[in-house]
Amino acid sequence: MNNLIKMYYDFTMNNVLWKLKTKKKFKIDTNYCDIHKECFIPNSTKFQHKGLGIVIGRGVKLGENVTVFQNVTIGGSGKRLVEPECKDNGYSVIEDNVILLSGCGIFGPITIGHDSIIGAGSVVLNNIPPYSLVVGVPGKVIKNLKVIK
Repeated sequence: MNNLIKMYYDFTMNNVLWKLKTKKKFKIDTNYCDIHKECFIPNSTKFQHKGLGIVIGRGVKLGENVTVFQNVTIGGSGKRLVEPECKDNGYSVIEDNVILLSGCGIFGPITIGHDSIIGAGSVVLNNIPPYSLVVGVPGKVIKNLKVIK
């Protein structure tokens, strides 16, 4: 069984077991990735480079046809560690047809608009509108991709 199929299998089994409310839990670490069992990943999601180094936190929602390259992190902002009274659940939403290039990070309860591209090594901390090209630390919109289409 190739590694990508094994990663999907592990994720699917964890998701099924979680939905059945069983006590048995598996840590998904195939190809050195960590995908929380309570996130939503549709079957159309593409993990490039066999999912190497991908971290997807609890509650994250990926839209249809999202492409994720290696070493991408999608998770909470860490605010709750610094401010215990913070009610922020930190769930990110990645809308349809988004490309997340190598090493980018998406942190906090933000939405990445559909048909956007997040550049390699970018750190996104704010909501991103649809059809955006985002680069930099912190990530900034540098181009509207709708004009190109």
